[in-house]
Amino acid sequence: MLPKNQKEVWQNNRVFFPAIFLAALILLAAYVRSFNAAFHYDDNAFIVDNPHIKNLRDILSADKVLPGGGRFLGFGSFALNYYFHQTRVFGYHLVNFLLHAANAVLAGCLAYMLVKLWERRPSDPTRSLAAPTAFFTAVLFALHPAQTAAVTYISQRFTSLASFFYLASLGCYLRGRFFRPGRKRLWLTGALALAGAGIGAKEMTVTLPLAIGLVEILHSRPEPGTARPRRANKSLLPLGLLAAAVVWVLLATVFKGYFTAVYQSGSHDGERITFGPYVLTQLRVWVVYLRNFFFPFWLNVDYDFPLSRSVFDPAVWSSALLLAGLAAVALVWSRDKKILAFSLLWFFFVLSCEMIPRKFLIFDHKLYLPSVGLCLGLAYAVLLYLPGKRAVILLSAIVCLWAGLTFQRNLVWQDEITLWSDALAKSPGKYDPHLNLGIAYLQKGDYDRAKILLDQAARILPDGYGAYNNRGVLYFRIKRYPEALADFNRALRLNPHYAKAFNNRGALFAEMKEYDKAAADFSQALALAPGAVQVYQSRQKIFQPAGRDDLILQDLDRILAVDPFNASALANRGMIYAKLGQARQAMADFSQAIKINPKLGEVYINRGALYRKEGDLSAALADFNKAVEVLPWRSESYMNRGGIFADQQSYAAALRDYGTALLLDSRDGKIYYNRALVYRLLGRYQESIADLTQALEIEPGNWGVLSLRATIYGKIQQWKLAIADLDQVIRQDPANAKAFLKRSLCYQALGQKDQARVDAIMARHLGLNVEPEYLEQLH
Repeated sequence: MLPKNQKEVWQNNRVFFPAIFLAALILLAAYVRSFNAAFHYDDNAFIVDNPHIKNLRDILSADKVLPGGGRFLGFGSFALNYYFHQTRVFGYHLVNFLLHAANAVLAGCLAYMLVKLWERRPSDPTRSLAAPTAFFTAVLFALHPAQTAAVTYISQRFTSLASFFYLASLGCYLRGRFFRPGRKRLWLTGALALAGAGIGAKEMTVTLPLAIGLVEILHSRPEPGTARPRRANKSLLPLGLLAAAVVWVLLATVFKGYFTAVYQSGSHDGERITFGPYVLTQLRVWVVYLRNFFFPFWLNVDYDFPLSRSVFDPAVWSSALLLAGLAAVALVWSRDKKILAFSLLWFFFVLSCEMIPRKFLIFDHKLYLPSVGLCLGLAYAVLLYLPGKRAVILLSAIVCLWAGLTFQRNLVWQDEITLWSDALAKSPGKYDPHLNLGIAYLQKGDYDRAKILLDQAARILPDGYGAYNNRGVLYFRIKRYPEALADFNRALRLNPHYAKAFNNRGALFAEMKEYDKAAADFSQALALAPGAVQVYQSRQKIFQPAGRDDLILQDLDRILAVDPFNASALANRGMIYAKLGQARQAMADFSQAIKINPKLGEVYINRGALYRKEGDLSAALADFNKAVEVLPWRSESYMNRGGIFADQQSYAAALRDYGTALLLDSRDGKIYYNRALVYRLLGRYQESIADLTQALEIEPGNWGVLSLRATIYGKIQQWKLAIADLDQVIRQDPANAKAFLKRSLCYQALGQKDQARVDAIMARHLGLNVEPEYLEQLH
């Protein structure tokens, strides 16, 4: 026990609340680098590519990506995140972090109530260990490095959300059962409701009745020195029967197929998981979880963990002996050290749901809720057995060590390359780290490294269709089309229901201009994945060459029906509307796209051009200013703003913007042409001619540029040069009446009236109104 003066410290709010504030700062510092960590692994299927979370009207179907559904509260939270943040990761990480902080508080509250319930109370209440145990339990839980797998890994919000309801339900139960008997029904009803919500977050909540039973059993054990056990509360019998019935129904329905199914192992390549070997392997897995709790130096997103098939395997029976020994110690402690007994048995009871077979044998996030009991036991044991400040110093040292490891682990979670490089270093012979790191390098554009990794993945697991599909994408990008087609075909032979491979092969056929084959593949991809936005986007490649704006619009409408916040689709639909002259609809789509993603500089350019066309120069200028802010490296931003300055007769500003645009892209003839127009308005004809000549070097024969240069040659009375330019214009456009009239005026200035008269008559014949007086002058 801590000496009295130390325990008085924990009763002093001037110390306790600053300690909580300091712990919160340490927690924030440990996770500060996690808020911009990328989407990983299941995040793509559950969030990025999940059409059901992208429209709140479809929120009840958000869990359809899981076979048989389930976890609807977790998926519903993703749908709300998507509504407010779309695919910006910060909002998702913020929710996960706050949920984790709330779980730490609940863990502390649980520790406080259990210590208050079971510690031997001395006559002096300041000697209670409840407050320091609660504080260190919460802090140890919050800062353990393994928790990053349930916090920084966005998809594992299922675990942290279920843990929240689990801990809150158990807390309500303890409150009503032992601390607020006058409001027992209210608290127990709350516990039942929270337990139901936990089932909707993740199935592991089925072990909650075991946790409640553990509390009741330990509480009923007689205290040392007494022979009579505490009397059980008979009013809890109906609640226990109901909980047992719920567990039985779940096991008989939701989990029924798990016990007989055969899984392709995700933890060791080439193995098949059945119930018996899975259970034997879990004995080893639980020992790894214990090791990772006390020595969290070997955490891994993708363990290479082979199955155990015999009880005589030394790793199996030694693990069984260790676990049995810990269980025996817990039973011995169940009379006089109930908190320590609870902490060990909690680990076993909460993990018991992991005896239901599944594809992956081991994941760090599965330690999240079991670690609550271990943190409680660690904090209480140190405070109980170490005197005075030594306990606080030791626990504080552990907190600081774990905080540093958590910060380091969050750096690993930063992006796909850092995460899968770490996994590959720890599981060098496994398929998934090679595949996922190869995909990461492929997305980065590092094709050499990507190919090495994807080749190795294909060698490790020849039936791994994902490796062939992604290697096909790599070949497609470097224009090695035969190899790409061969890999897509092989992926589809291995998995004929692989929608992504159909989409990728369709895009390849479209690039090869085999549009019928492309259309067939896109249709097959959509049959397999009806809400696949990427397929609709890819299919536009076969509609654009045919000028089928109507079909492109239909696909864009389908994308937006699935995903109303798809800014790219809104921007593309706005461009189609603008092309079709439907300015109002185009403006609405551009504005909505910008509202969703204010960083879309191209949309500012397109909307600004539409404003300019409609004569709203101030709105156009505002958009082009924003385009310059968002895309300062794009010449179009400055060129378009220069056009607005020219329209407003701010010629100096226009020339500055055109100059900047040319520094960014000196091969854009439009910029030279537009600057030439400004020089012409300023009467700087030689500079205008120089820009037009430069534009013609970039785009030889551009009759618009030739016509303008001819006009300026006329301004400085260089008639022959003007005629030479107009000759080229007329050769390209024999129906250009204005060119004939301009050339006629040039011939007149040179005194060549016959040629001037012929051109003037031709201009009139082509529909231009030529003054009769001018024709009379040419007789």
